[in-house]
Amino acid sequence: MGKKSFVVLSLFKIDIFQILILIWLVGIFVRLLFLSYNFFKVKKSLNSLFSSSKITKEIRLNDNGDRFTICKFNFNHSPFVAGIIKPKIFLPNYISNKDIERIILNHEIQHIKNNDLIKKLLLEFIECIYWWFIPIYTFKKQANLIIEMSVDQKVTENMNSNDYFQYVESLVSVSKAVNSKESVTKFNESGLVSNFTLSESSSLVNRIKFLLNEYDYKHTSKYILALVLLLPLLLTSTIFEPYYASPKKVVSTSSIKKSGNDYILKRGNHYYLIIDGNNSGEVSNLKDQSIRGLPIKNGE
Repeated sequence: MGKKSFVVLSLFKIDIFQILILIWLVGIFVRLLFLSYNFFKVKKSLNSLFSSSKITKEIRLNDNGDRFTICKFNFNHSPFVAGIIKPKIFLPNYISNKDIERIILNHEIQHIKNNDLIKKLLLEFIECIYWWFIPIYTFKKQANLIIEMSVDQKVTENMNSNDYFQYVESLVSVSKAVNSKESVTKFNESGLVSNFTLSESSSLVNRIKFLLNEYDYKHTSKYILALVLLLPLLLTSTIFEPYYASPKKVVSTSSIKKSGNDYILKRGNHYYLIIDGNNSGEVSNLKDQSIRGLPIKNGE
């Protein structure tokens, strides 16, 4: 059955598969165009925010000599980090508690250490490529949640119980402050920044449950990871096919009937297999299991 083709302008034919590929490529182009526009829009807004920040400082928060620019802004928004090459941490002025501020800074710095902004940008590219695959949007949402949970785990792993629950409390208090009145959404709409609290309430609930369940963080065995990575390759590299014999071989093949008239013909020092009265060739091994029990007859 041939492919369904359409004649376009009487010049060339195009089949359904080519039409689908064209639609897919056009969709990718449109999504990448929108992503680029969103990227420059966010960059412009961040530059304006950075230049208008009342308090801008650069501080060193670890022993490696890494320095991070801290910017404070006035509008109602969750703390976030932005900038892939030179990341900056943005803190709202409503956060006045120094302990909460320290927790937030540690959280955002961990995002920088994990290169989470690059991961988020990669997720945006994946969404652009697989824009037609509906589950990709759920995958992206869950991936962003996992990124936040990973940071939560890393920041709290060495905390004492007081600091641990203060971290959980800071998630709740910041989320409550952001949602207390209409907040600026131009950064929330973009996957190009990393917010301390995600905009979806369900994501915040999942993060808090994750922290409060006294989880045990275990590193996956390297052998299990290797097996998980190799299993798809092994499954796709092995092909099982039903046994198939060529019709020519089937026609030219005969079966030995030990209870019939088949026998071995001896002519001098040579032995021949006779099947259904036809000479099937010389026998090289009289002890072969397939011919054992056949009678041997002397020939001329």
